[in-house]
Amino acid sequence: MKINNENFDFHKSESFLILDNHKGYYPNPMIYDWCTGAKNENGKLIAFNLTDNQSTNPEKYNENCIWINKEIHLLPTVKFIRPEGVHKTWQIKDKLGMIDLKFTPTVENSFLLNLLIIKSDYYGPFGIFEGFIKLQNFGKIYLNDYFGMGEQKFVRG
Repeated sequence: MKINNENFDFHKSESFLILDNHKGYYPNPMIYDWCTGAKNENGKLIAFNLTDNQSTNPEKYNENCIWINKEIHLLPTVKFIRPEGVHKTWQIKDKLGMIDLKFTPTVENSFLLNLLIIKSDYYGPFGIFEGFIKLQNFGKIYLNDYFGMGEQKFVRG
């Protein structure tokens, strides 16, 4: 990658990219919580995606999963809890005890807009995840010091 005539090398064994690309039809207003994180440990990439959105029948249709290298494992629905608000530690858990994560924002990122008929409250901080995701075939996968981001989004318009 080149930025301002300076080259940055990324080696396959040490690098990864998180890309959020999706298409959805959401109700008005649109409300959702989302997070993702990843880490390459000793050549093994572990990444996850978790959301609590307005999908129809989220127990059956959701985008919650964990990747272990190129293998994907589906995960149950989750809830996001922010006892001290979006700028402090978040908790992400499921009802089955498979997911127990804490996300601590370290870089704030927000977009707030209120034009009466159009409103957007978007918080998308970057930060660090700690905790575990439990899989039947793998046991608990501890996610300590995982970089990622979270979102709390409300859009009306």
